[in-house]
Parts: sequence; C-alpha cells; structure tokens
Amino acid sequence: MLGILIEEYCQRELYPWGGYRRINHLLGAKKVIDAVGELGGHIKNERQARPLLRLVKEPEKLKAAVTLALKDNPDPSVSDFAAAAQKVVPQLPRKKQSIQEPMVPKIEEPVVPQFAKVTVSQQSHPRYGEEGTIEADAPNRWQQIVTFADGERLLINNADLDAASAIRFS
Repeated sequence: MLGILIEEYCQRELYPWGGYRRINHLLGAKKVIDAVGELGGHIKNERQARPLLRLVKEPEKLKAAVTLALKDNPDPSVSDFAAAAQKVVPQLPRKKQSIQEPMVPKIEEPVVPQFAKVTVSQQSHPRYGEEGTIEADAPNRWQQIVTFADGERLLINNADLDAASAIRFS
C-alpha cells in the first residue's frame, strides 16, 4: 500500500519532468553510465542506455556491449546499443503472460448440428412451434438455414431454435 502511495506522489510531483516512468529511465541510465566507467561518455541520452540496463549487473558484458556498439559506429544510436546488447547476451522473445479476459463476456450461442430437425422456439418468430430441417451450411456460427415442410428456407438465429430438439439424420 505504501509503495502505491509513494508511486502516486512521485507521479503527481514529477509530472512536469515526465513523471515516475521518466525518472526511472533517468535513474537506469545513471546506473548504466556508472557501471560502464569511462565508456559512459559515449552514451548521450537515457534512451541509448535503456537496452543496456539489463546488463548492468554484469559489468564485463555491459562494457563488451558498449565496446561492440562503438566498434560498429563511432557515434552509436539507440538501435546500435540494442543490437550490441543482443549480440553479447541474446534475449529470448517474451512469452505472453496471460490472456486478459474481455471486459464484455462473450455470449455463447447454442450450437445446432447440421442435417438436424429443429423447432422454432422463440414465440416472437412467425414460424414459432414449427419444425424444420437444417440441410445447408450456415453462413455463420449464430444462424442456421432452416427448410420447412412447405419448402420455404429461412435464415434463423440459433437462439430462436430449440437446439435440444435437434435430431441427427443418419
């Protein structure tokens, strides 16, 4: 709880300078520059230091990455530092942690088997109570093409059909 309060305070007070995130980036850049020693003068801004921050606990590898970036380009860019860090210590792509559930729950429509007899169960439907057959492929998962005894074919929502009455044809 205290950490959240401190973070909110820092965000509010440090907002004019880029907020809490910006301050963290600047502090990270300072760590990189301090750890790399005399080579730190080649890091011109905190953006260049970001890809190197993961190597700060391994100063030898950090210095190797900076040296490699300088070898390829005397005035390295952010991408030069990132490529050098990747060569020195390859980083595997991150796996997705978890799939976030949608804010609006997905409505599961009943699945009606094809080539089945169904009854229209929605009272507001003009064919309420009548039985028909599903003989054609549905245009989508939510509707069926139902053929009635008089030969009429209608596109009907699955929710309007009594899926429990569906009887498979052999």
